[in-house]
Amino acid sequence: MNAYMRDCMLKTTLNNRQLPLLGPCSLKADATFTIISHGNTNFLSQTIVTIATGMVTVNLGQEHVLCLQMVLDHITEFSKVID
Repeated sequence: MNAYMRDCMLKTTLNNRQLPLLGPCSLKADATFTIISHGNTNFLSQTIVTIATGMVTVNLGQEHVLCLQMVLDHITEFSKVID
């Protein structure tokens, strides 16, 4: 399986203000799935995934840190509800 994504971006939003966090960048992913047989039975499966990218621009400012902290707080609160 081969996949190619061009001009991918990840943005954060805080107080109705969107700021780029990652990108734009392009990604290429290759995946291979192989079943190794031993005798008459399927013995083992092997999966190899390769992801290649060019240069990735990372923008990190105060708003990004606050937004990521809020996401972490929400994940922590959600995990407490599940337990």
